[in-house]
Amino acid sequence: MYSDINDWVKTCEECQRRAQIRYEEPLHPTWSATVWEKIGVDVVYMPRTSEASFIVFARDDLSGWVEARAIPEASSFYVSKFLYEEVVCRHGCPRRIVLDGGRENLDLTKDLLQHYRIKGTTISAFHPQANGLVERGHGPIVNSIAKYCDQPADWPKYLPLALWADRITIRRSTGYSAFELLYGRECLLPVELAIESWSVVDWEEVKSREELILARMKQLDWRKISETQAATNLKNSRRTNKDYFDQHKRLRPKTQQLRVGDLVLLINDELLLSRNRQKKINDRWRGPYRIREVAEDSTFYHLEE
Repeated sequence: MYSDINDWVKTCEECQRRAQIRYEEPLHPTWSATVWEKIGVDVVYMPRTSEASFIVFARDDLSGWVEARAIPEASSFYVSKFLYEEVVCRHGCPRRIVLDGGRENLDLTKDLLQHYRIKGTTISAFHPQANGLVERGHGPIVNSIAKYCDQPADWPKYLPLALWADRITIRRSTGYSAFELLYGRECLLPVELAIESWSVVDWEEVKSREELILARMKQLDWRKISETQAATNLKNSRRTNKDYFDQHKRLRPKTQQLRVGDLVLLINDELLLSRNRQKKINDRWRGPYRIREVAEDSTFYHLEE
């Protein structure tokens, strides 16, 4: 009788539309094998100044190298200009760029990607985790600038310094700094110019030309080894994150996997983000929708009303 009552209660439409239980799908991490194969782009609002009100970020998926620029408005003109000048002209064309669905990523930005045949992946504004690398990465930069500058209006002046610090910091996921992976050496710091170290030694005085060429060959070979090792470390790190995520989230039971033709309700993300009290009694779920297509790894579902 208990199971019959339990099954009958589950059929209550009003209960389903107000239900707080929400299943998560298992995490499906991705990783890059080479630098500038994939980048994430995001625009962050900052205190308004006479120069700028936003920062646009672009971060490489493997090395973590970040490019950023202070811009006066979040428009496709400034974002596309930034991508062209700071990414394409400096690092070449990435294979894929991950962006959100904001208006700044339409029009001219879309034209730029099509012109250079760069694949653009648009994520939902309600699911920024899909662009987690850049979303998490700009937080420490913004917080560091806020702590460093005395006047909020001075933040554009300290952005380059914060980027430098970010680029030379060793990343836990790869075991290397972004600077080291891109240049094959550690960054020369001001203190090394004040206190002589091996980085500033005049090697021509202590080595022959043949020895210098040999040292350079080893350095170039080391760069390839470090990039391969960083890719392996990144893959292992994201697999560990997947295991942690899957263990601590309410995953959909294997007996309740969704299939083509099933009727489903879709979470009302706008309601979750809204602070309007009048919407507190609105349904948490909307629909129903019928599943038209299921990805092979269940990473997305194509719905139709």
